[in-house]
Amino acid sequence: MSNQFINTGKSVANRTCEIRDELLELLVRDEIAYPWNPTDPDAEAYFDRTEAELAGVEASEDWDIAFQTDSFFACTERAWSSLEIRSVRKSLLERFGECVPHEFLETIATRARTIFSASLSPAEQLVNCVQPLLSNWAEEDLYVFARPLAHAMRSGAQPEAEPVAWEQLSAIEQARYTMKVARYALVYIENEPLD
Repeated sequence: MSNQFINTGKSVANRTCEIRDELLELLVRDEIAYPWNPTDPDAEAYFDRTEAELAGVEASEDWDIAFQTDSFFACTERAWSSLEIRSVRKSLLERFGECVPHEFLETIATRARTIFSASLSPAEQLVNCVQPLLSNWAEEDLYVFARPLAHAMRSGAQPEAEPVAWEQLSAIEQARYTMKVARYALVYIENEPLD
């Protein structure tokens, strides 16, 4: 049994030596993988050789690469956006999950993340966050609810929205409270820690 370990030890030692020798060979070889100085006369030959290799690439391949790149970045953007929305959603659920319908929190999180970077005034941001939820309210009425909260957002005051019993609120109180939840979401996004 100890013989087996000795053989294994020798093979590991041999493999380690082989890897070290390969690494040294790669480091000291004369061929340069990429010319670091583009003004060097030898660099011109490298660039000519590279251009000749790429000359056979057809336009359709360029389009395919561009399409795949666009597709990749769109997918990355969707994934990143989804993570950001989940962060806002989680915060809203922790703070208001007991008292506000989850559909409201879901919509506010998604809308807040979407419109946050748009160049809108705080009142416009608030109204845009809640408008789909409060579609029975006139836009002017929503602005009336949003103005005091927007002013507080500009002054940097922390949002105050104590949990309440949603069903016991009147329609006006529900609209105002929904606006407070939207304000909380927007302030959360603004102060969100970058992980």
